[in-house]
Amino acid sequence: FAYPLVRDVLHSRLPALEGARLHGQVAAALEERLTVDESDHEIVGEVASHLVEAAAAGDVDRAVEWSLRAADLAQKAGDVDAAATYAQRGLTALGFAPRPDAAKKSRLEAIVRARP
Repeated sequence: FAYPLVRDVLHSRLPALEGARLHGQVAAALEERLTVDESDHEIVGEVASHLVEAAAAGDVDRAVEWSLRAADLAQKAGDVDAAATYAQRGLTALGFAPRPDAAKKSRLEAIVRARP
């Protein structure tokens, strides 16, 4: 949204599951257009961010995978702050899992701890 106030009003009036569903649709649309540059952590991170917002509606695994992918790309680019941010979002998504994957949780936590 071009104007944060418009975005905030719309978000506050949407039921949580409807908002999560819409974030999932935005992520899918961005994913289709991602062929431009799949190595850019900011683009991958944007998809991950929408998937994390959609994780409450069910697709936790995709949110975690995309968050890890964005974090790995950010680390390769030398952007440890962005990597930690993506990893923290992945941990947020993992919180919606009935049985969180311990290995992925450890990886995400290690990336967050690597932030200076």
